Amino acid sequence: MIFELALVLLIFSLSSLLPEDRTVLSLIGAMAMAYVFKLLQPSDLFSSTLLRVIIAQFGLMTIASLLREGRFYSYILARFSRNRFFFPAVLLVTALLSASAGKYTVIFIVSATTFIAKECNFNPKKLIVAELIVSNLAGASMMSGSASSLLLGAWFSFSFSSFLERVGWIVLILVLLLLPLFRGERVSPAHIP
Repeated sequence: MIFELALVLLIFSLSSLLPEDRTVLSLIGAMAMAYVFKLLQPSDLFSSTLLRVIIAQFGLMTIASLLREGRFYSYILARFSRNRFFFPAVLLVTALLSASAGKYTVIFIVSATTFIAKECNFNPKKLIVAELIVSNLAGASMMSGSASSLLLGAWFSFSFSSFLERVGWIVLILVLLLLPLFRGERVSPAHIP
């Protein structure tokens, strides 16, 4: 039990000390803990389904990190802030990014949203709540949006299109129900460079 606790503390401390290597550390930690706690046998760690899911999750986390490093999220939100339909556009971008690159991208989008809100002098509370809801819904609608969706899709051998057929229309209806939340909201782009 002491070894397991030391392993958990080591992974958490390394991930806080090395934030740029968090993706690799989380994957190593997950596999080590699955082995140490005897959740999986060593041969099961590299089974075809689990290995595909781990590689896909690693790739999605890497893409999200690269987009953050390139300031993609801030750029996209700044471009849409000049638009009359800023709020629906931000929700659409959040949904597309969460569905394609993983729903943890909302962390970066929310930080960019707070910056834009500060520059444009508007209260971002409703927008942030809507971004979180849309990200969660969009992440659930696509296999690449969340780890649980990826596991379910791989386990049941769904293709991306068959997974979207089963879940996507529910998410679309829920996103459309969010749009009236922003009726009458306006952003003044005067302060945006």
